[in-house]
Amino acid sequence: MESLKTLQTLLEKHPEVKRYKDLETLIFSNPKYKQQYQDLLSKQKRLVQSKTYQKSDVEAREKAYKESLESLISHVCVNEYLLAQEEINDLISMLFNIIESEINAALLHE
Repeated sequence: MESLKTLQTLLEKHPEVKRYKDLETLIFSNPKYKQQYQDLLSKQKRLVQSKTYQKSDVEAREKAYKESLESLISHVCVNEYLLAQEEINDLISMLFNIIESEINAALLHE
């Protein structure tokens, strides 16, 4: 458990995570950005549902999603926020892979 706390502390101190949190605060304190972001997530959800259930409105939903995304990322801070989010997701994915590999290696040596 101590290793987990150490990992959590290191992640919280990571410059990209700090920047992400700062941008998140900035974006969600601005009603315009917050609404546009919520709208984007809603369109993304509807798009995924349409693709999953192979509905006929996939192209229209995809176009609406892309237009919302383009509008949102035209704001520098939102674009930077989304890029930071992607980098953090990649970092966390990499950490999970390392942890999984280490656990599997330990189990094989038992």
